[in-house]
Formats: sequence, C-alpha cells, structure tokens
Amino acid sequence: MDIVLKAIETLAKVFKEIIPSYRIREDASLDAVDDATGAKKGIKLSKEVKQLRDFESFFLQTYKQFL
Repeated sequence: MDIVLKAIETLAKVFKEIIPSYRIREDASLDAVDDATGAKKGIKLSKEVKQLRDFESFFLQTYKQFL
C-alpha cells in the first residue's frame, strides 16, 4: 500500500508540473480524422508527429485514470 501512495504522490507532482504549461492541440475537423492516427484521412504523418500524438494520447489517458 505504501508503494501505491508513493506512486500517486509522484504522479500528482508530475501532473502538477506539466499540465499548466503543456498545450495539447485538438483537431478542429474531427469528422475528417482517422481515429487510429489522429491525422486527416489520406494524409501520412511524419514519425515525429506520430510520436507526439501517441505521447499526448497516452498522457491524457493516464491523467484521466489518475483523476
């Protein structure tokens, strides 16, 4: 149980530090977006953009679970 509390405390510190200054971009035309990659249909993403979108997706999922 002590490990769980330390993990929660650490996550809280990370979110408190990152969330206020981190801006996650949202695509305005959600109907034209492919759910798997977050890109508009028919458009390839660069490796860096895909990694950033994957990170942002993971970050949001983790934050939602934390809350």
